[in-house]
Amino acid sequence: MKTAHTIGVYLEGETLLRFNLPDYWASYLINGDASGLEDADKEACDAWFERELGAGWVCADVSENTWFTKHPDSGGLACNVARYAFTKHQ
Repeated sequence: MKTAHTIGVYLEGETLLRFNLPDYWASYLINGDASGLEDADKEACDAWFERELGAGWVCADVSENTWFTKHPDSGGLACNVARYAFTKHQ
């Protein structure tokens, strides 16, 4: 079971995690379409995903609302974020 060890991460159960992540990651995380990302942004997203979630997790939803924060759950620079929901693929 994942633990909520990062500020802003909400553990709602074994199979649902929510994170506040850069809004420009949405197309990549939801649809697997990295065409709008710079190579460095894609690499940062991949590294975050492997570090925090790993195999078996999928992005199930992303909020339509976005807001600016100095501390996205992905680390790194301040940016606009959205709330992403990830589920454990059973």
